[in-house]
Amino acid sequence: MLEILMANDLLYAAAASILAPVLSVLSIYIVNILRGDTGVRMISQHRARFCMLILDKLQDRFPVVAAYYPIYESSLRRHSAGGQTQDVGVPECTGTGSSVQNGSRQLGNEGNLGSMDSTGGII
Repeated sequence: MLEILMANDLLYAAAASILAPVLSVLSIYIVNILRGDTGVRMISQHRARFCMLILDKLQDRFPVVAAYYPIYESSLRRHSAGGQTQDVGVPECTGTGSSVQNGSRQLGNEGNLGSMDSTGGII
């Protein structure tokens, strides 16, 4: 459904009903990237990138999305830095315009908001 909405440029019309589910499922994908087997990680990486594209597109009109975007971006970056994933690309957050048009970048290890304990939890 989200792919259809995005392809037809209807995300803004459905934003109120899709924001909470996108944020929720993105959290699940991040856990799957960290703890899933290879196949689950690959699918979760793809779907997490898609969710980040949706959030990137909506953050210019919805301040709550702009507030959460860096948190999820940092979490994806942290899991990539831990060697658990392979090159998870996340759209660049520039603050002006859509970064989808600016392309995506490879995640680095800068800007971690927390550290991981031995069980994979944030401390």
